[in-house]
Amino acid sequence: MCGAASDCCPHSATTTTGRASTLSAQKTRRARRRPLARSLARSPDSEREERQGALASVDSCRGKKKCVCVCVNGEPGATLLDISVGRMFQLASLSDSAVKIAPANLGKSTLEAVTQELESLYVDKVLPECGGLVVTLYSIKSIQGGAVLAGEGCVCFDVTFDVVLFKPFIGEVLEGTLTSADASGAHVSVGFFHDVFVSPSDMQYPSEFDESEGVWVWDYDGSKMDMCINEKVRFKVKGVRFPDLPKTAEELSSLTFEAGAKTDGSFAPMLLIGNMNEDGLGLCSWWDEEGDHEDDHDHAVEE
Repeated sequence: MCGAASDCCPHSATTTTGRASTLSAQKTRRARRRPLARSLARSPDSEREERQGALASVDSCRGKKKCVCVCVNGEPGATLLDISVGRMFQLASLSDSAVKIAPANLGKSTLEAVTQELESLYVDKVLPECGGLVVTLYSIKSIQGGAVLAGEGCVCFDVTFDVVLFKPFIGEVLEGTLTSADASGAHVSVGFFHDVFVSPSDMQYPSEFDESEGVWVWDYDGSKMDMCINEKVRFKVKGVRFPDLPKTAEELSSLTFEAGAKTDGSFAPMLLIGNMNEDGLGLCSWWDEEGDHEDDHDHAVEE
C-alpha cells in the first residue's frame, strides 16, 4: 500500500438526505425522458482545466512511506519515496534513475527535455503500486547525472519528482457523467477518468433496465425515474480495483465489466466500483433541482 487517505485535501461532495421530502413534487412534473444524444468529445482546453483543478486540490502535507518500486507498462520504473495523505487527488514523490533523453531532444534545455520525457512516461498512466492514476507532473525536485549511454547516444539522468495521483478513497462521493448503460449495469466518466462501473445491485432500489429506451429506471413509489445517458450523476466509491492484464485475446474477450472490460472491448487497468443506492445518489437532477424548487417556494412564502 502506498498511502492511506485522510482529510488533508478538501473535496466538496455533499449528500442530500430525506428521500421522501426531496422527491414528493417529482412525481407530477417529471415524465420519462429518452436518452440524450449529446457528444462526449472534450477539447484540449477542458483537459487542461481538469488538470489545473487537480493541482488546486493537492495538499502539500506528506506522510513518509516505505520505498516501493513503481512499474510503468509492466517495466520497472521509478521508486516511490513518499506520498501525501489526502482526498481523491494525492501527491506522490518518485525517483527514476534511468530517465533517457533521446539525441533529438538534446538541443532543448535539460529541464524541458526531462519534463517532456517524464510526462510521456508517467502522465495518464496507472501505477498500481501507488494505488492511482497519474493526472499530471507536479514538480521536479532534482536532476542529477547526465551520463551518455554508449551505443545509444541518449543521456541518462537520475530524477526526483512529484506527480498528482487520482486516488479516491472508499466511501468518497463523486460526481460524473453517465456515458452508457445496459442490462449488466451503468458506466460513468468523471472527465479525465472514464472507468467507473455501477452494477444493478448498486442502483437505487427498486430499479430495472428498460430495453426499449436503453436506460435504467428507478421505480419510486410508482413514479418512473429515468437515468438518462449523458446526464450528471452522483455516486459513492465502493471499491478501487487494478485488474490483472489479460495475456491473450481470449482472456480479454471473456472479461466482465467488473473484471476490467471496457465497453469498446479494450482493457481498464484501473476500475472504480460505484454505488448509487443511497439518499442523494443517482441522477443529480433528482435531488438538486427539487432542492432549488423548494428554496424558491420558501422564499415566495416569506415574501
